[in-house]
Amino acid sequence: MSLSVKNLCITLGNKRILEHVDLVCEAGQFIALCGPNGAGKSCLLKAITQEIPYQSGQIQLNDQNINKLSNKSLALQRAVLPQHVDLAFPFAVKEVIEMALMLTGDVAIKKLIINKVVDWMELQTLLHRDYMSLSGGEQQRVQLARVLAQLQQPESLAMDSRYLLLDECTSAMDMAWMHKAFAILKQQTEKGIGIIAVVHDLNLASLYADQIVLLDQQQVLHCGPPVNVITKAIIEQVFKTQVSIIDHPQNKKPVVIQAAL
Repeated sequence: MSLSVKNLCITLGNKRILEHVDLVCEAGQFIALCGPNGAGKSCLLKAITQEIPYQSGQIQLNDQNINKLSNKSLALQRAVLPQHVDLAFPFAVKEVIEMALMLTGDVAIKKLIINKVVDWMELQTLLHRDYMSLSGGEQQRVQLARVLAQLQQPESLAMDSRYLLLDECTSAMDMAWMHKAFAILKQQTEKGIGIIAVVHDLNLASLYADQIVLLDQQQVLHCGPPVNVITKAIIEQVFKTQVSIIDHPQNKKPVVIQAAL
């Protein structure tokens, strides 16, 4: 089972954003969408999540056309975290997480799921805080807990495969929490959840993603394991800046060091 994009073309207004994009995320696979500003990363994710239209191509979720699936079926098979989540009312953190559990009526099961994701994201001391009083990084932890909770519902667990679709989900987090969050996401792939995430930090993508999809010039320029995509020649060509590539001392994954300007 997979989430697949075939020959996708996206035009917004008079501007062509992406052309002939192919992408396959298998269950249990972590794919990072990377590339310079304006490369079309978020637009690709928004097309996959049906937030913006696409002019041609096809998106399938577990072998079904995504446009023919009901909202309930979509909610059970995939959870979405956009780049910005705005709340206009002073919900408590617990209430924000509980919003993801509308398809679960059993109060005891809801409590178990909330406790699970709260433990993952270490939100115990924030649970009864006003969401709007939190820092940006804390809010992102709450939102990650929410989408993780959505895929823990009994009906969701019964699906053939599930997917997380994330747009810069750690951009406001500090260094420690960026890595904690990605480690938690990586653990989810071990449970069969596929992940497609827009990631600006190439080193985070290298350390945790199985595949990197590098977008630029309205297309997928490179796709493959980090060691094949994060090379000096490719990164300097795409980002127009000088870099050095070294091996991470723990796992030999490529690490990008940008030259000082």
